[in-house]
Amino acid sequence: MKNLLVALICFPIFIHAQTTENKNRYTSIDGQYNWTHTGENLIFNYNLHSKNHFFTTGLVVHINTQISDNRQYAYQHRFYHRTQAERIGLNLGYSHMIKVNFAGVHPYYFFNLQAQHIGLRNQFPVPTIDTVYNFGDIQTQYVYFNPIYSFETTMGAGMIINLVKGFSINQTIGVGNSLMLDNNLGNPGFTSKRYHPVNEFLLMVRFGVNYTFPIKK
Repeated sequence: MKNLLVALICFPIFIHAQTTENKNRYTSIDGQYNWTHTGENLIFNYNLHSKNHFFTTGLVVHINTQISDNRQYAYQHRFYHRTQAERIGLNLGYSHMIKVNFAGVHPYYFFNLQAQHIGLRNQFPVPTIDTVYNFGDIQTQYVYFNPIYSFETTMGAGMIINLVKGFSINQTIGVGNSLMLDNNLGNPGFTSKRYHPVNEFLLMVRFGVNYTFPIKK
């Protein structure tokens, strides 16, 4: 993980130095809020633009949230980090700008991959004496599972809306597949050497702010 972080920091610096000498290329950074299959997270990206294309590399920072539904999901919105290493993931993407510019609005379509190694937290009903004999409320208890691998591949559309010079708003929506490699065997604290693939449909909504570095003339 340390080597990956060093590479992600050094690579954009090298690319930025190269693009300042090429008028057909420019770079930008962005910070975005992301609502997706794993839950909620923040994304910090470095983008390399070349004509109508731009390539993205960045970090995913997971946000732990409370379970707000009573559905018995095993994975959807159940991801929960308990260490800083689990909190950080990788974001990679490619986008293509559509040749339309209406009042500072730039539409595009994109392909995106998010990779994380992160734990799960779920809630289960716990019977009590009051529940059994007095028909009281059913209590719930959080159960934590060991980290699994999550790979979210998404495709969709978005738009960049110009604000003041250099700054813009970025909004995207997409659908795709969430691949989980799970070795928990469905039990907290029990792991197997073999990872079992699980695929689920995902919906992603994202918005944030971009800053484009000045193009050298």
